[in-house]
Amino acid sequence: MPPPADDGRRYPTDFLQGSKKLVRWLLSNLTSLILSLALAVLVWVVAVQEADPIVQETIPQVPIHLINQLPDTQIMNATAIPEAAQVRVRGPRSLVDELRNRPEQLDLRVDLSQAGVGRYTLPVQAGYSHRLIEILAILPSQVTVDIQPIVNREVPVKPGVEGRPAPGFAQGTPVITPTTVLLHGPASVVNLVTEAVARISIAGARATVQQVVPVTLLDSQGDEFTQIAPVPRTVTVTVAIRQLEDFREVAIKVNWKGQPAAGYRINKITLTPPTVLITGRPEAVAAVGVIETEPVDISDATGTIFKRVSLKLPEGISLVDQTGFLTIEVEILPIESSVRVTKRLDVQGLNSRLYLISLSPETVDVLLSGPLTVLENLKPEDVRVVLNLVGYGAGTFQVPPQVEILPQGVRMENVLPSLIQVTISATPPTPTPRP
Repeated sequence: MPPPADDGRRYPTDFLQGSKKLVRWLLSNLTSLILSLALAVLVWVVAVQEADPIVQETIPQVPIHLINQLPDTQIMNATAIPEAAQVRVRGPRSLVDELRNRPEQLDLRVDLSQAGVGRYTLPVQAGYSHRLIEILAILPSQVTVDIQPIVNREVPVKPGVEGRPAPGFAQGTPVITPTTVLLHGPASVVNLVTEAVARISIAGARATVQQVVPVTLLDSQGDEFTQIAPVPRTVTVTVAIRQLEDFREVAIKVNWKGQPAAGYRINKITLTPPTVLITGRPEAVAAVGVIETEPVDISDATGTIFKRVSLKLPEGISLVDQTGFLTIEVEILPIESSVRVTKRLDVQGLNSRLYLISLSPETVDVLLSGPLTVLENLKPEDVRVVLNLVGYGAGTFQVPPQVEILPQGVRMENVLPSLIQVTISATPPTPTPRP
């Protein structure tokens, strides 16, 4: 059944009255509501602070990166630029701890994109960004960079010939391959090089000298410059050496008279120097083949002879830088021979409680070598073959014989057989019955 008409007219009035009561209640309790909200926020902030408090901390050793360096440039003072900085940050402990454990996240950088050639003081900036982290300070806050252009420069290589050829020889013009080296580096460094030198020694040379030698860079004071290296680092230097027409190096022929004592021989003749340099008219020099010594007497010699002898110089020929004498060494050695001797074994060192049952074989052949005169006079007692049984017990063994030689200069070349079969027993051998 529909409501009466007058009820419909009272409904808006009741709603308005209720709304007014609510507004009056809110206004009368507004202070309490604001205080309650503030208290709730405060409680939340305190709770968050206790769980993850705000702290300030210095992060040490944060790497600094130089970025956007222009091509064909080099930083001259790179070693003077600090590799790391200290960063003072403020924020929740959890985030600060993460930065302390991974400081590279701060991404410290020095931007070189606007730095051309020259000296600049540039800021150290942090690429890290987080709304809860505040970067308070960076130490150092700026760095100074010295930037130089990279250049290439070709420098001719000059020969540095050291020493002089042997007397009677002359040097030609040195030839260097390649003739230049390339210098690559900062302009301020490259321009300090004034010369490139390839040093080679021809001291005492009698023939063309060719060597691969290092290239040395020099500055304006003539001192070695090592801040950059040439390319290539080495070159080939060739210095032609020729003999002068009125000089010639010739061999020496040794003359001697007599013969060594019987049983001895000439083993070797040594000359000091082995050759001599002569000079004279070109036609006279060309006619000389060898130069002979005065005779050296070696009659009945049994040992090495040292003598100072003179040379027989042809007419019109003289020596260069020499006195006309040289030292000769004639090595006299005994004539060598060899001989075979058969020796019985001399058993030694067997334990007195043991018995030697058998030796197989009982004799050995010894091959000896040495001076013929000594071997010809060898006596039986001069050579012994010992079988040393010290430390051996009962059983059968292969024992090497030991050769003892008394005469000096005699050598044992071989002994056959090299092993002797030895049978040793703890009981005496059983006598062999006679038929």
